[in-house]
Amino acid sequence: VVDGEEDLAAVPALVVAPAGASVVYGQPGEGMVHVRVDDAADERARDLLARMDGDHDRLWELLDIEPVD
Repeated sequence: VVDGEEDLAAVPALVVAPAGASVVYGQPGEGMVHVRVDDAADERARDLLARMDGDHDRLWELLDIEPVD
């Protein structure tokens, strides 16, 4: 059972996973959600991460990806 922000781990997973990979996460009240990683999923995840509070430069560095413009 997830109680907090641990369920957000799927967001950076969508960014670092290669195209065609699968990311599966739990949706409260729904069950498991499967997302196939593609350009659209990557873009949505990057946009969501960019809108969160925090040190974005450090996040992109830790994920070893280029920052969102």
